[in-house]
Amino acid sequence: MYVQHQAIATDSPIAASRQHTRVQYHRALMAILFIMGITLMFSLYVYQAAATYTVEQQIEEKSRQYAREQRVLAQRLQEYAMAQSMDEVVHRAQAAGYGPPTPSQIHYVFESMEPAPVAATAPIASAQP
Repeated sequence: MYVQHQAIATDSPIAASRQHTRVQYHRALMAILFIMGITLMFSLYVYQAAATYTVEQQIEEKSRQYAREQRVLAQRLQEYAMAQSMDEVVHRAQAAGYGPPTPSQIHYVFESMEPAPVAATAPIASAQP
């Protein structure tokens, strides 16, 4: 009598070996793709962190520049206010030779209360040649 040692539904050892090789290949491929995905995500994170740091540095530099410009503006406004004070203006005018007028330099102008005479107008030229 003949006894069957293997089940009828099982593949031959060569087919099983191929199946096992194929599964190992797919597992290795999935592992490589998984590692590539992780690497890509990490690279994007590093890029985003570097871009954020660069923008933060630019904002801080602009803030420092703005504060410096505000200090310069405040200093110039203070200098302008000091230069336009009445004491300074009088001092510069006297240094340039100006001063209050003497009584001989003052000339008063009087206007009469009567209306001014109307000047004659020129005749209107006719539109015909």
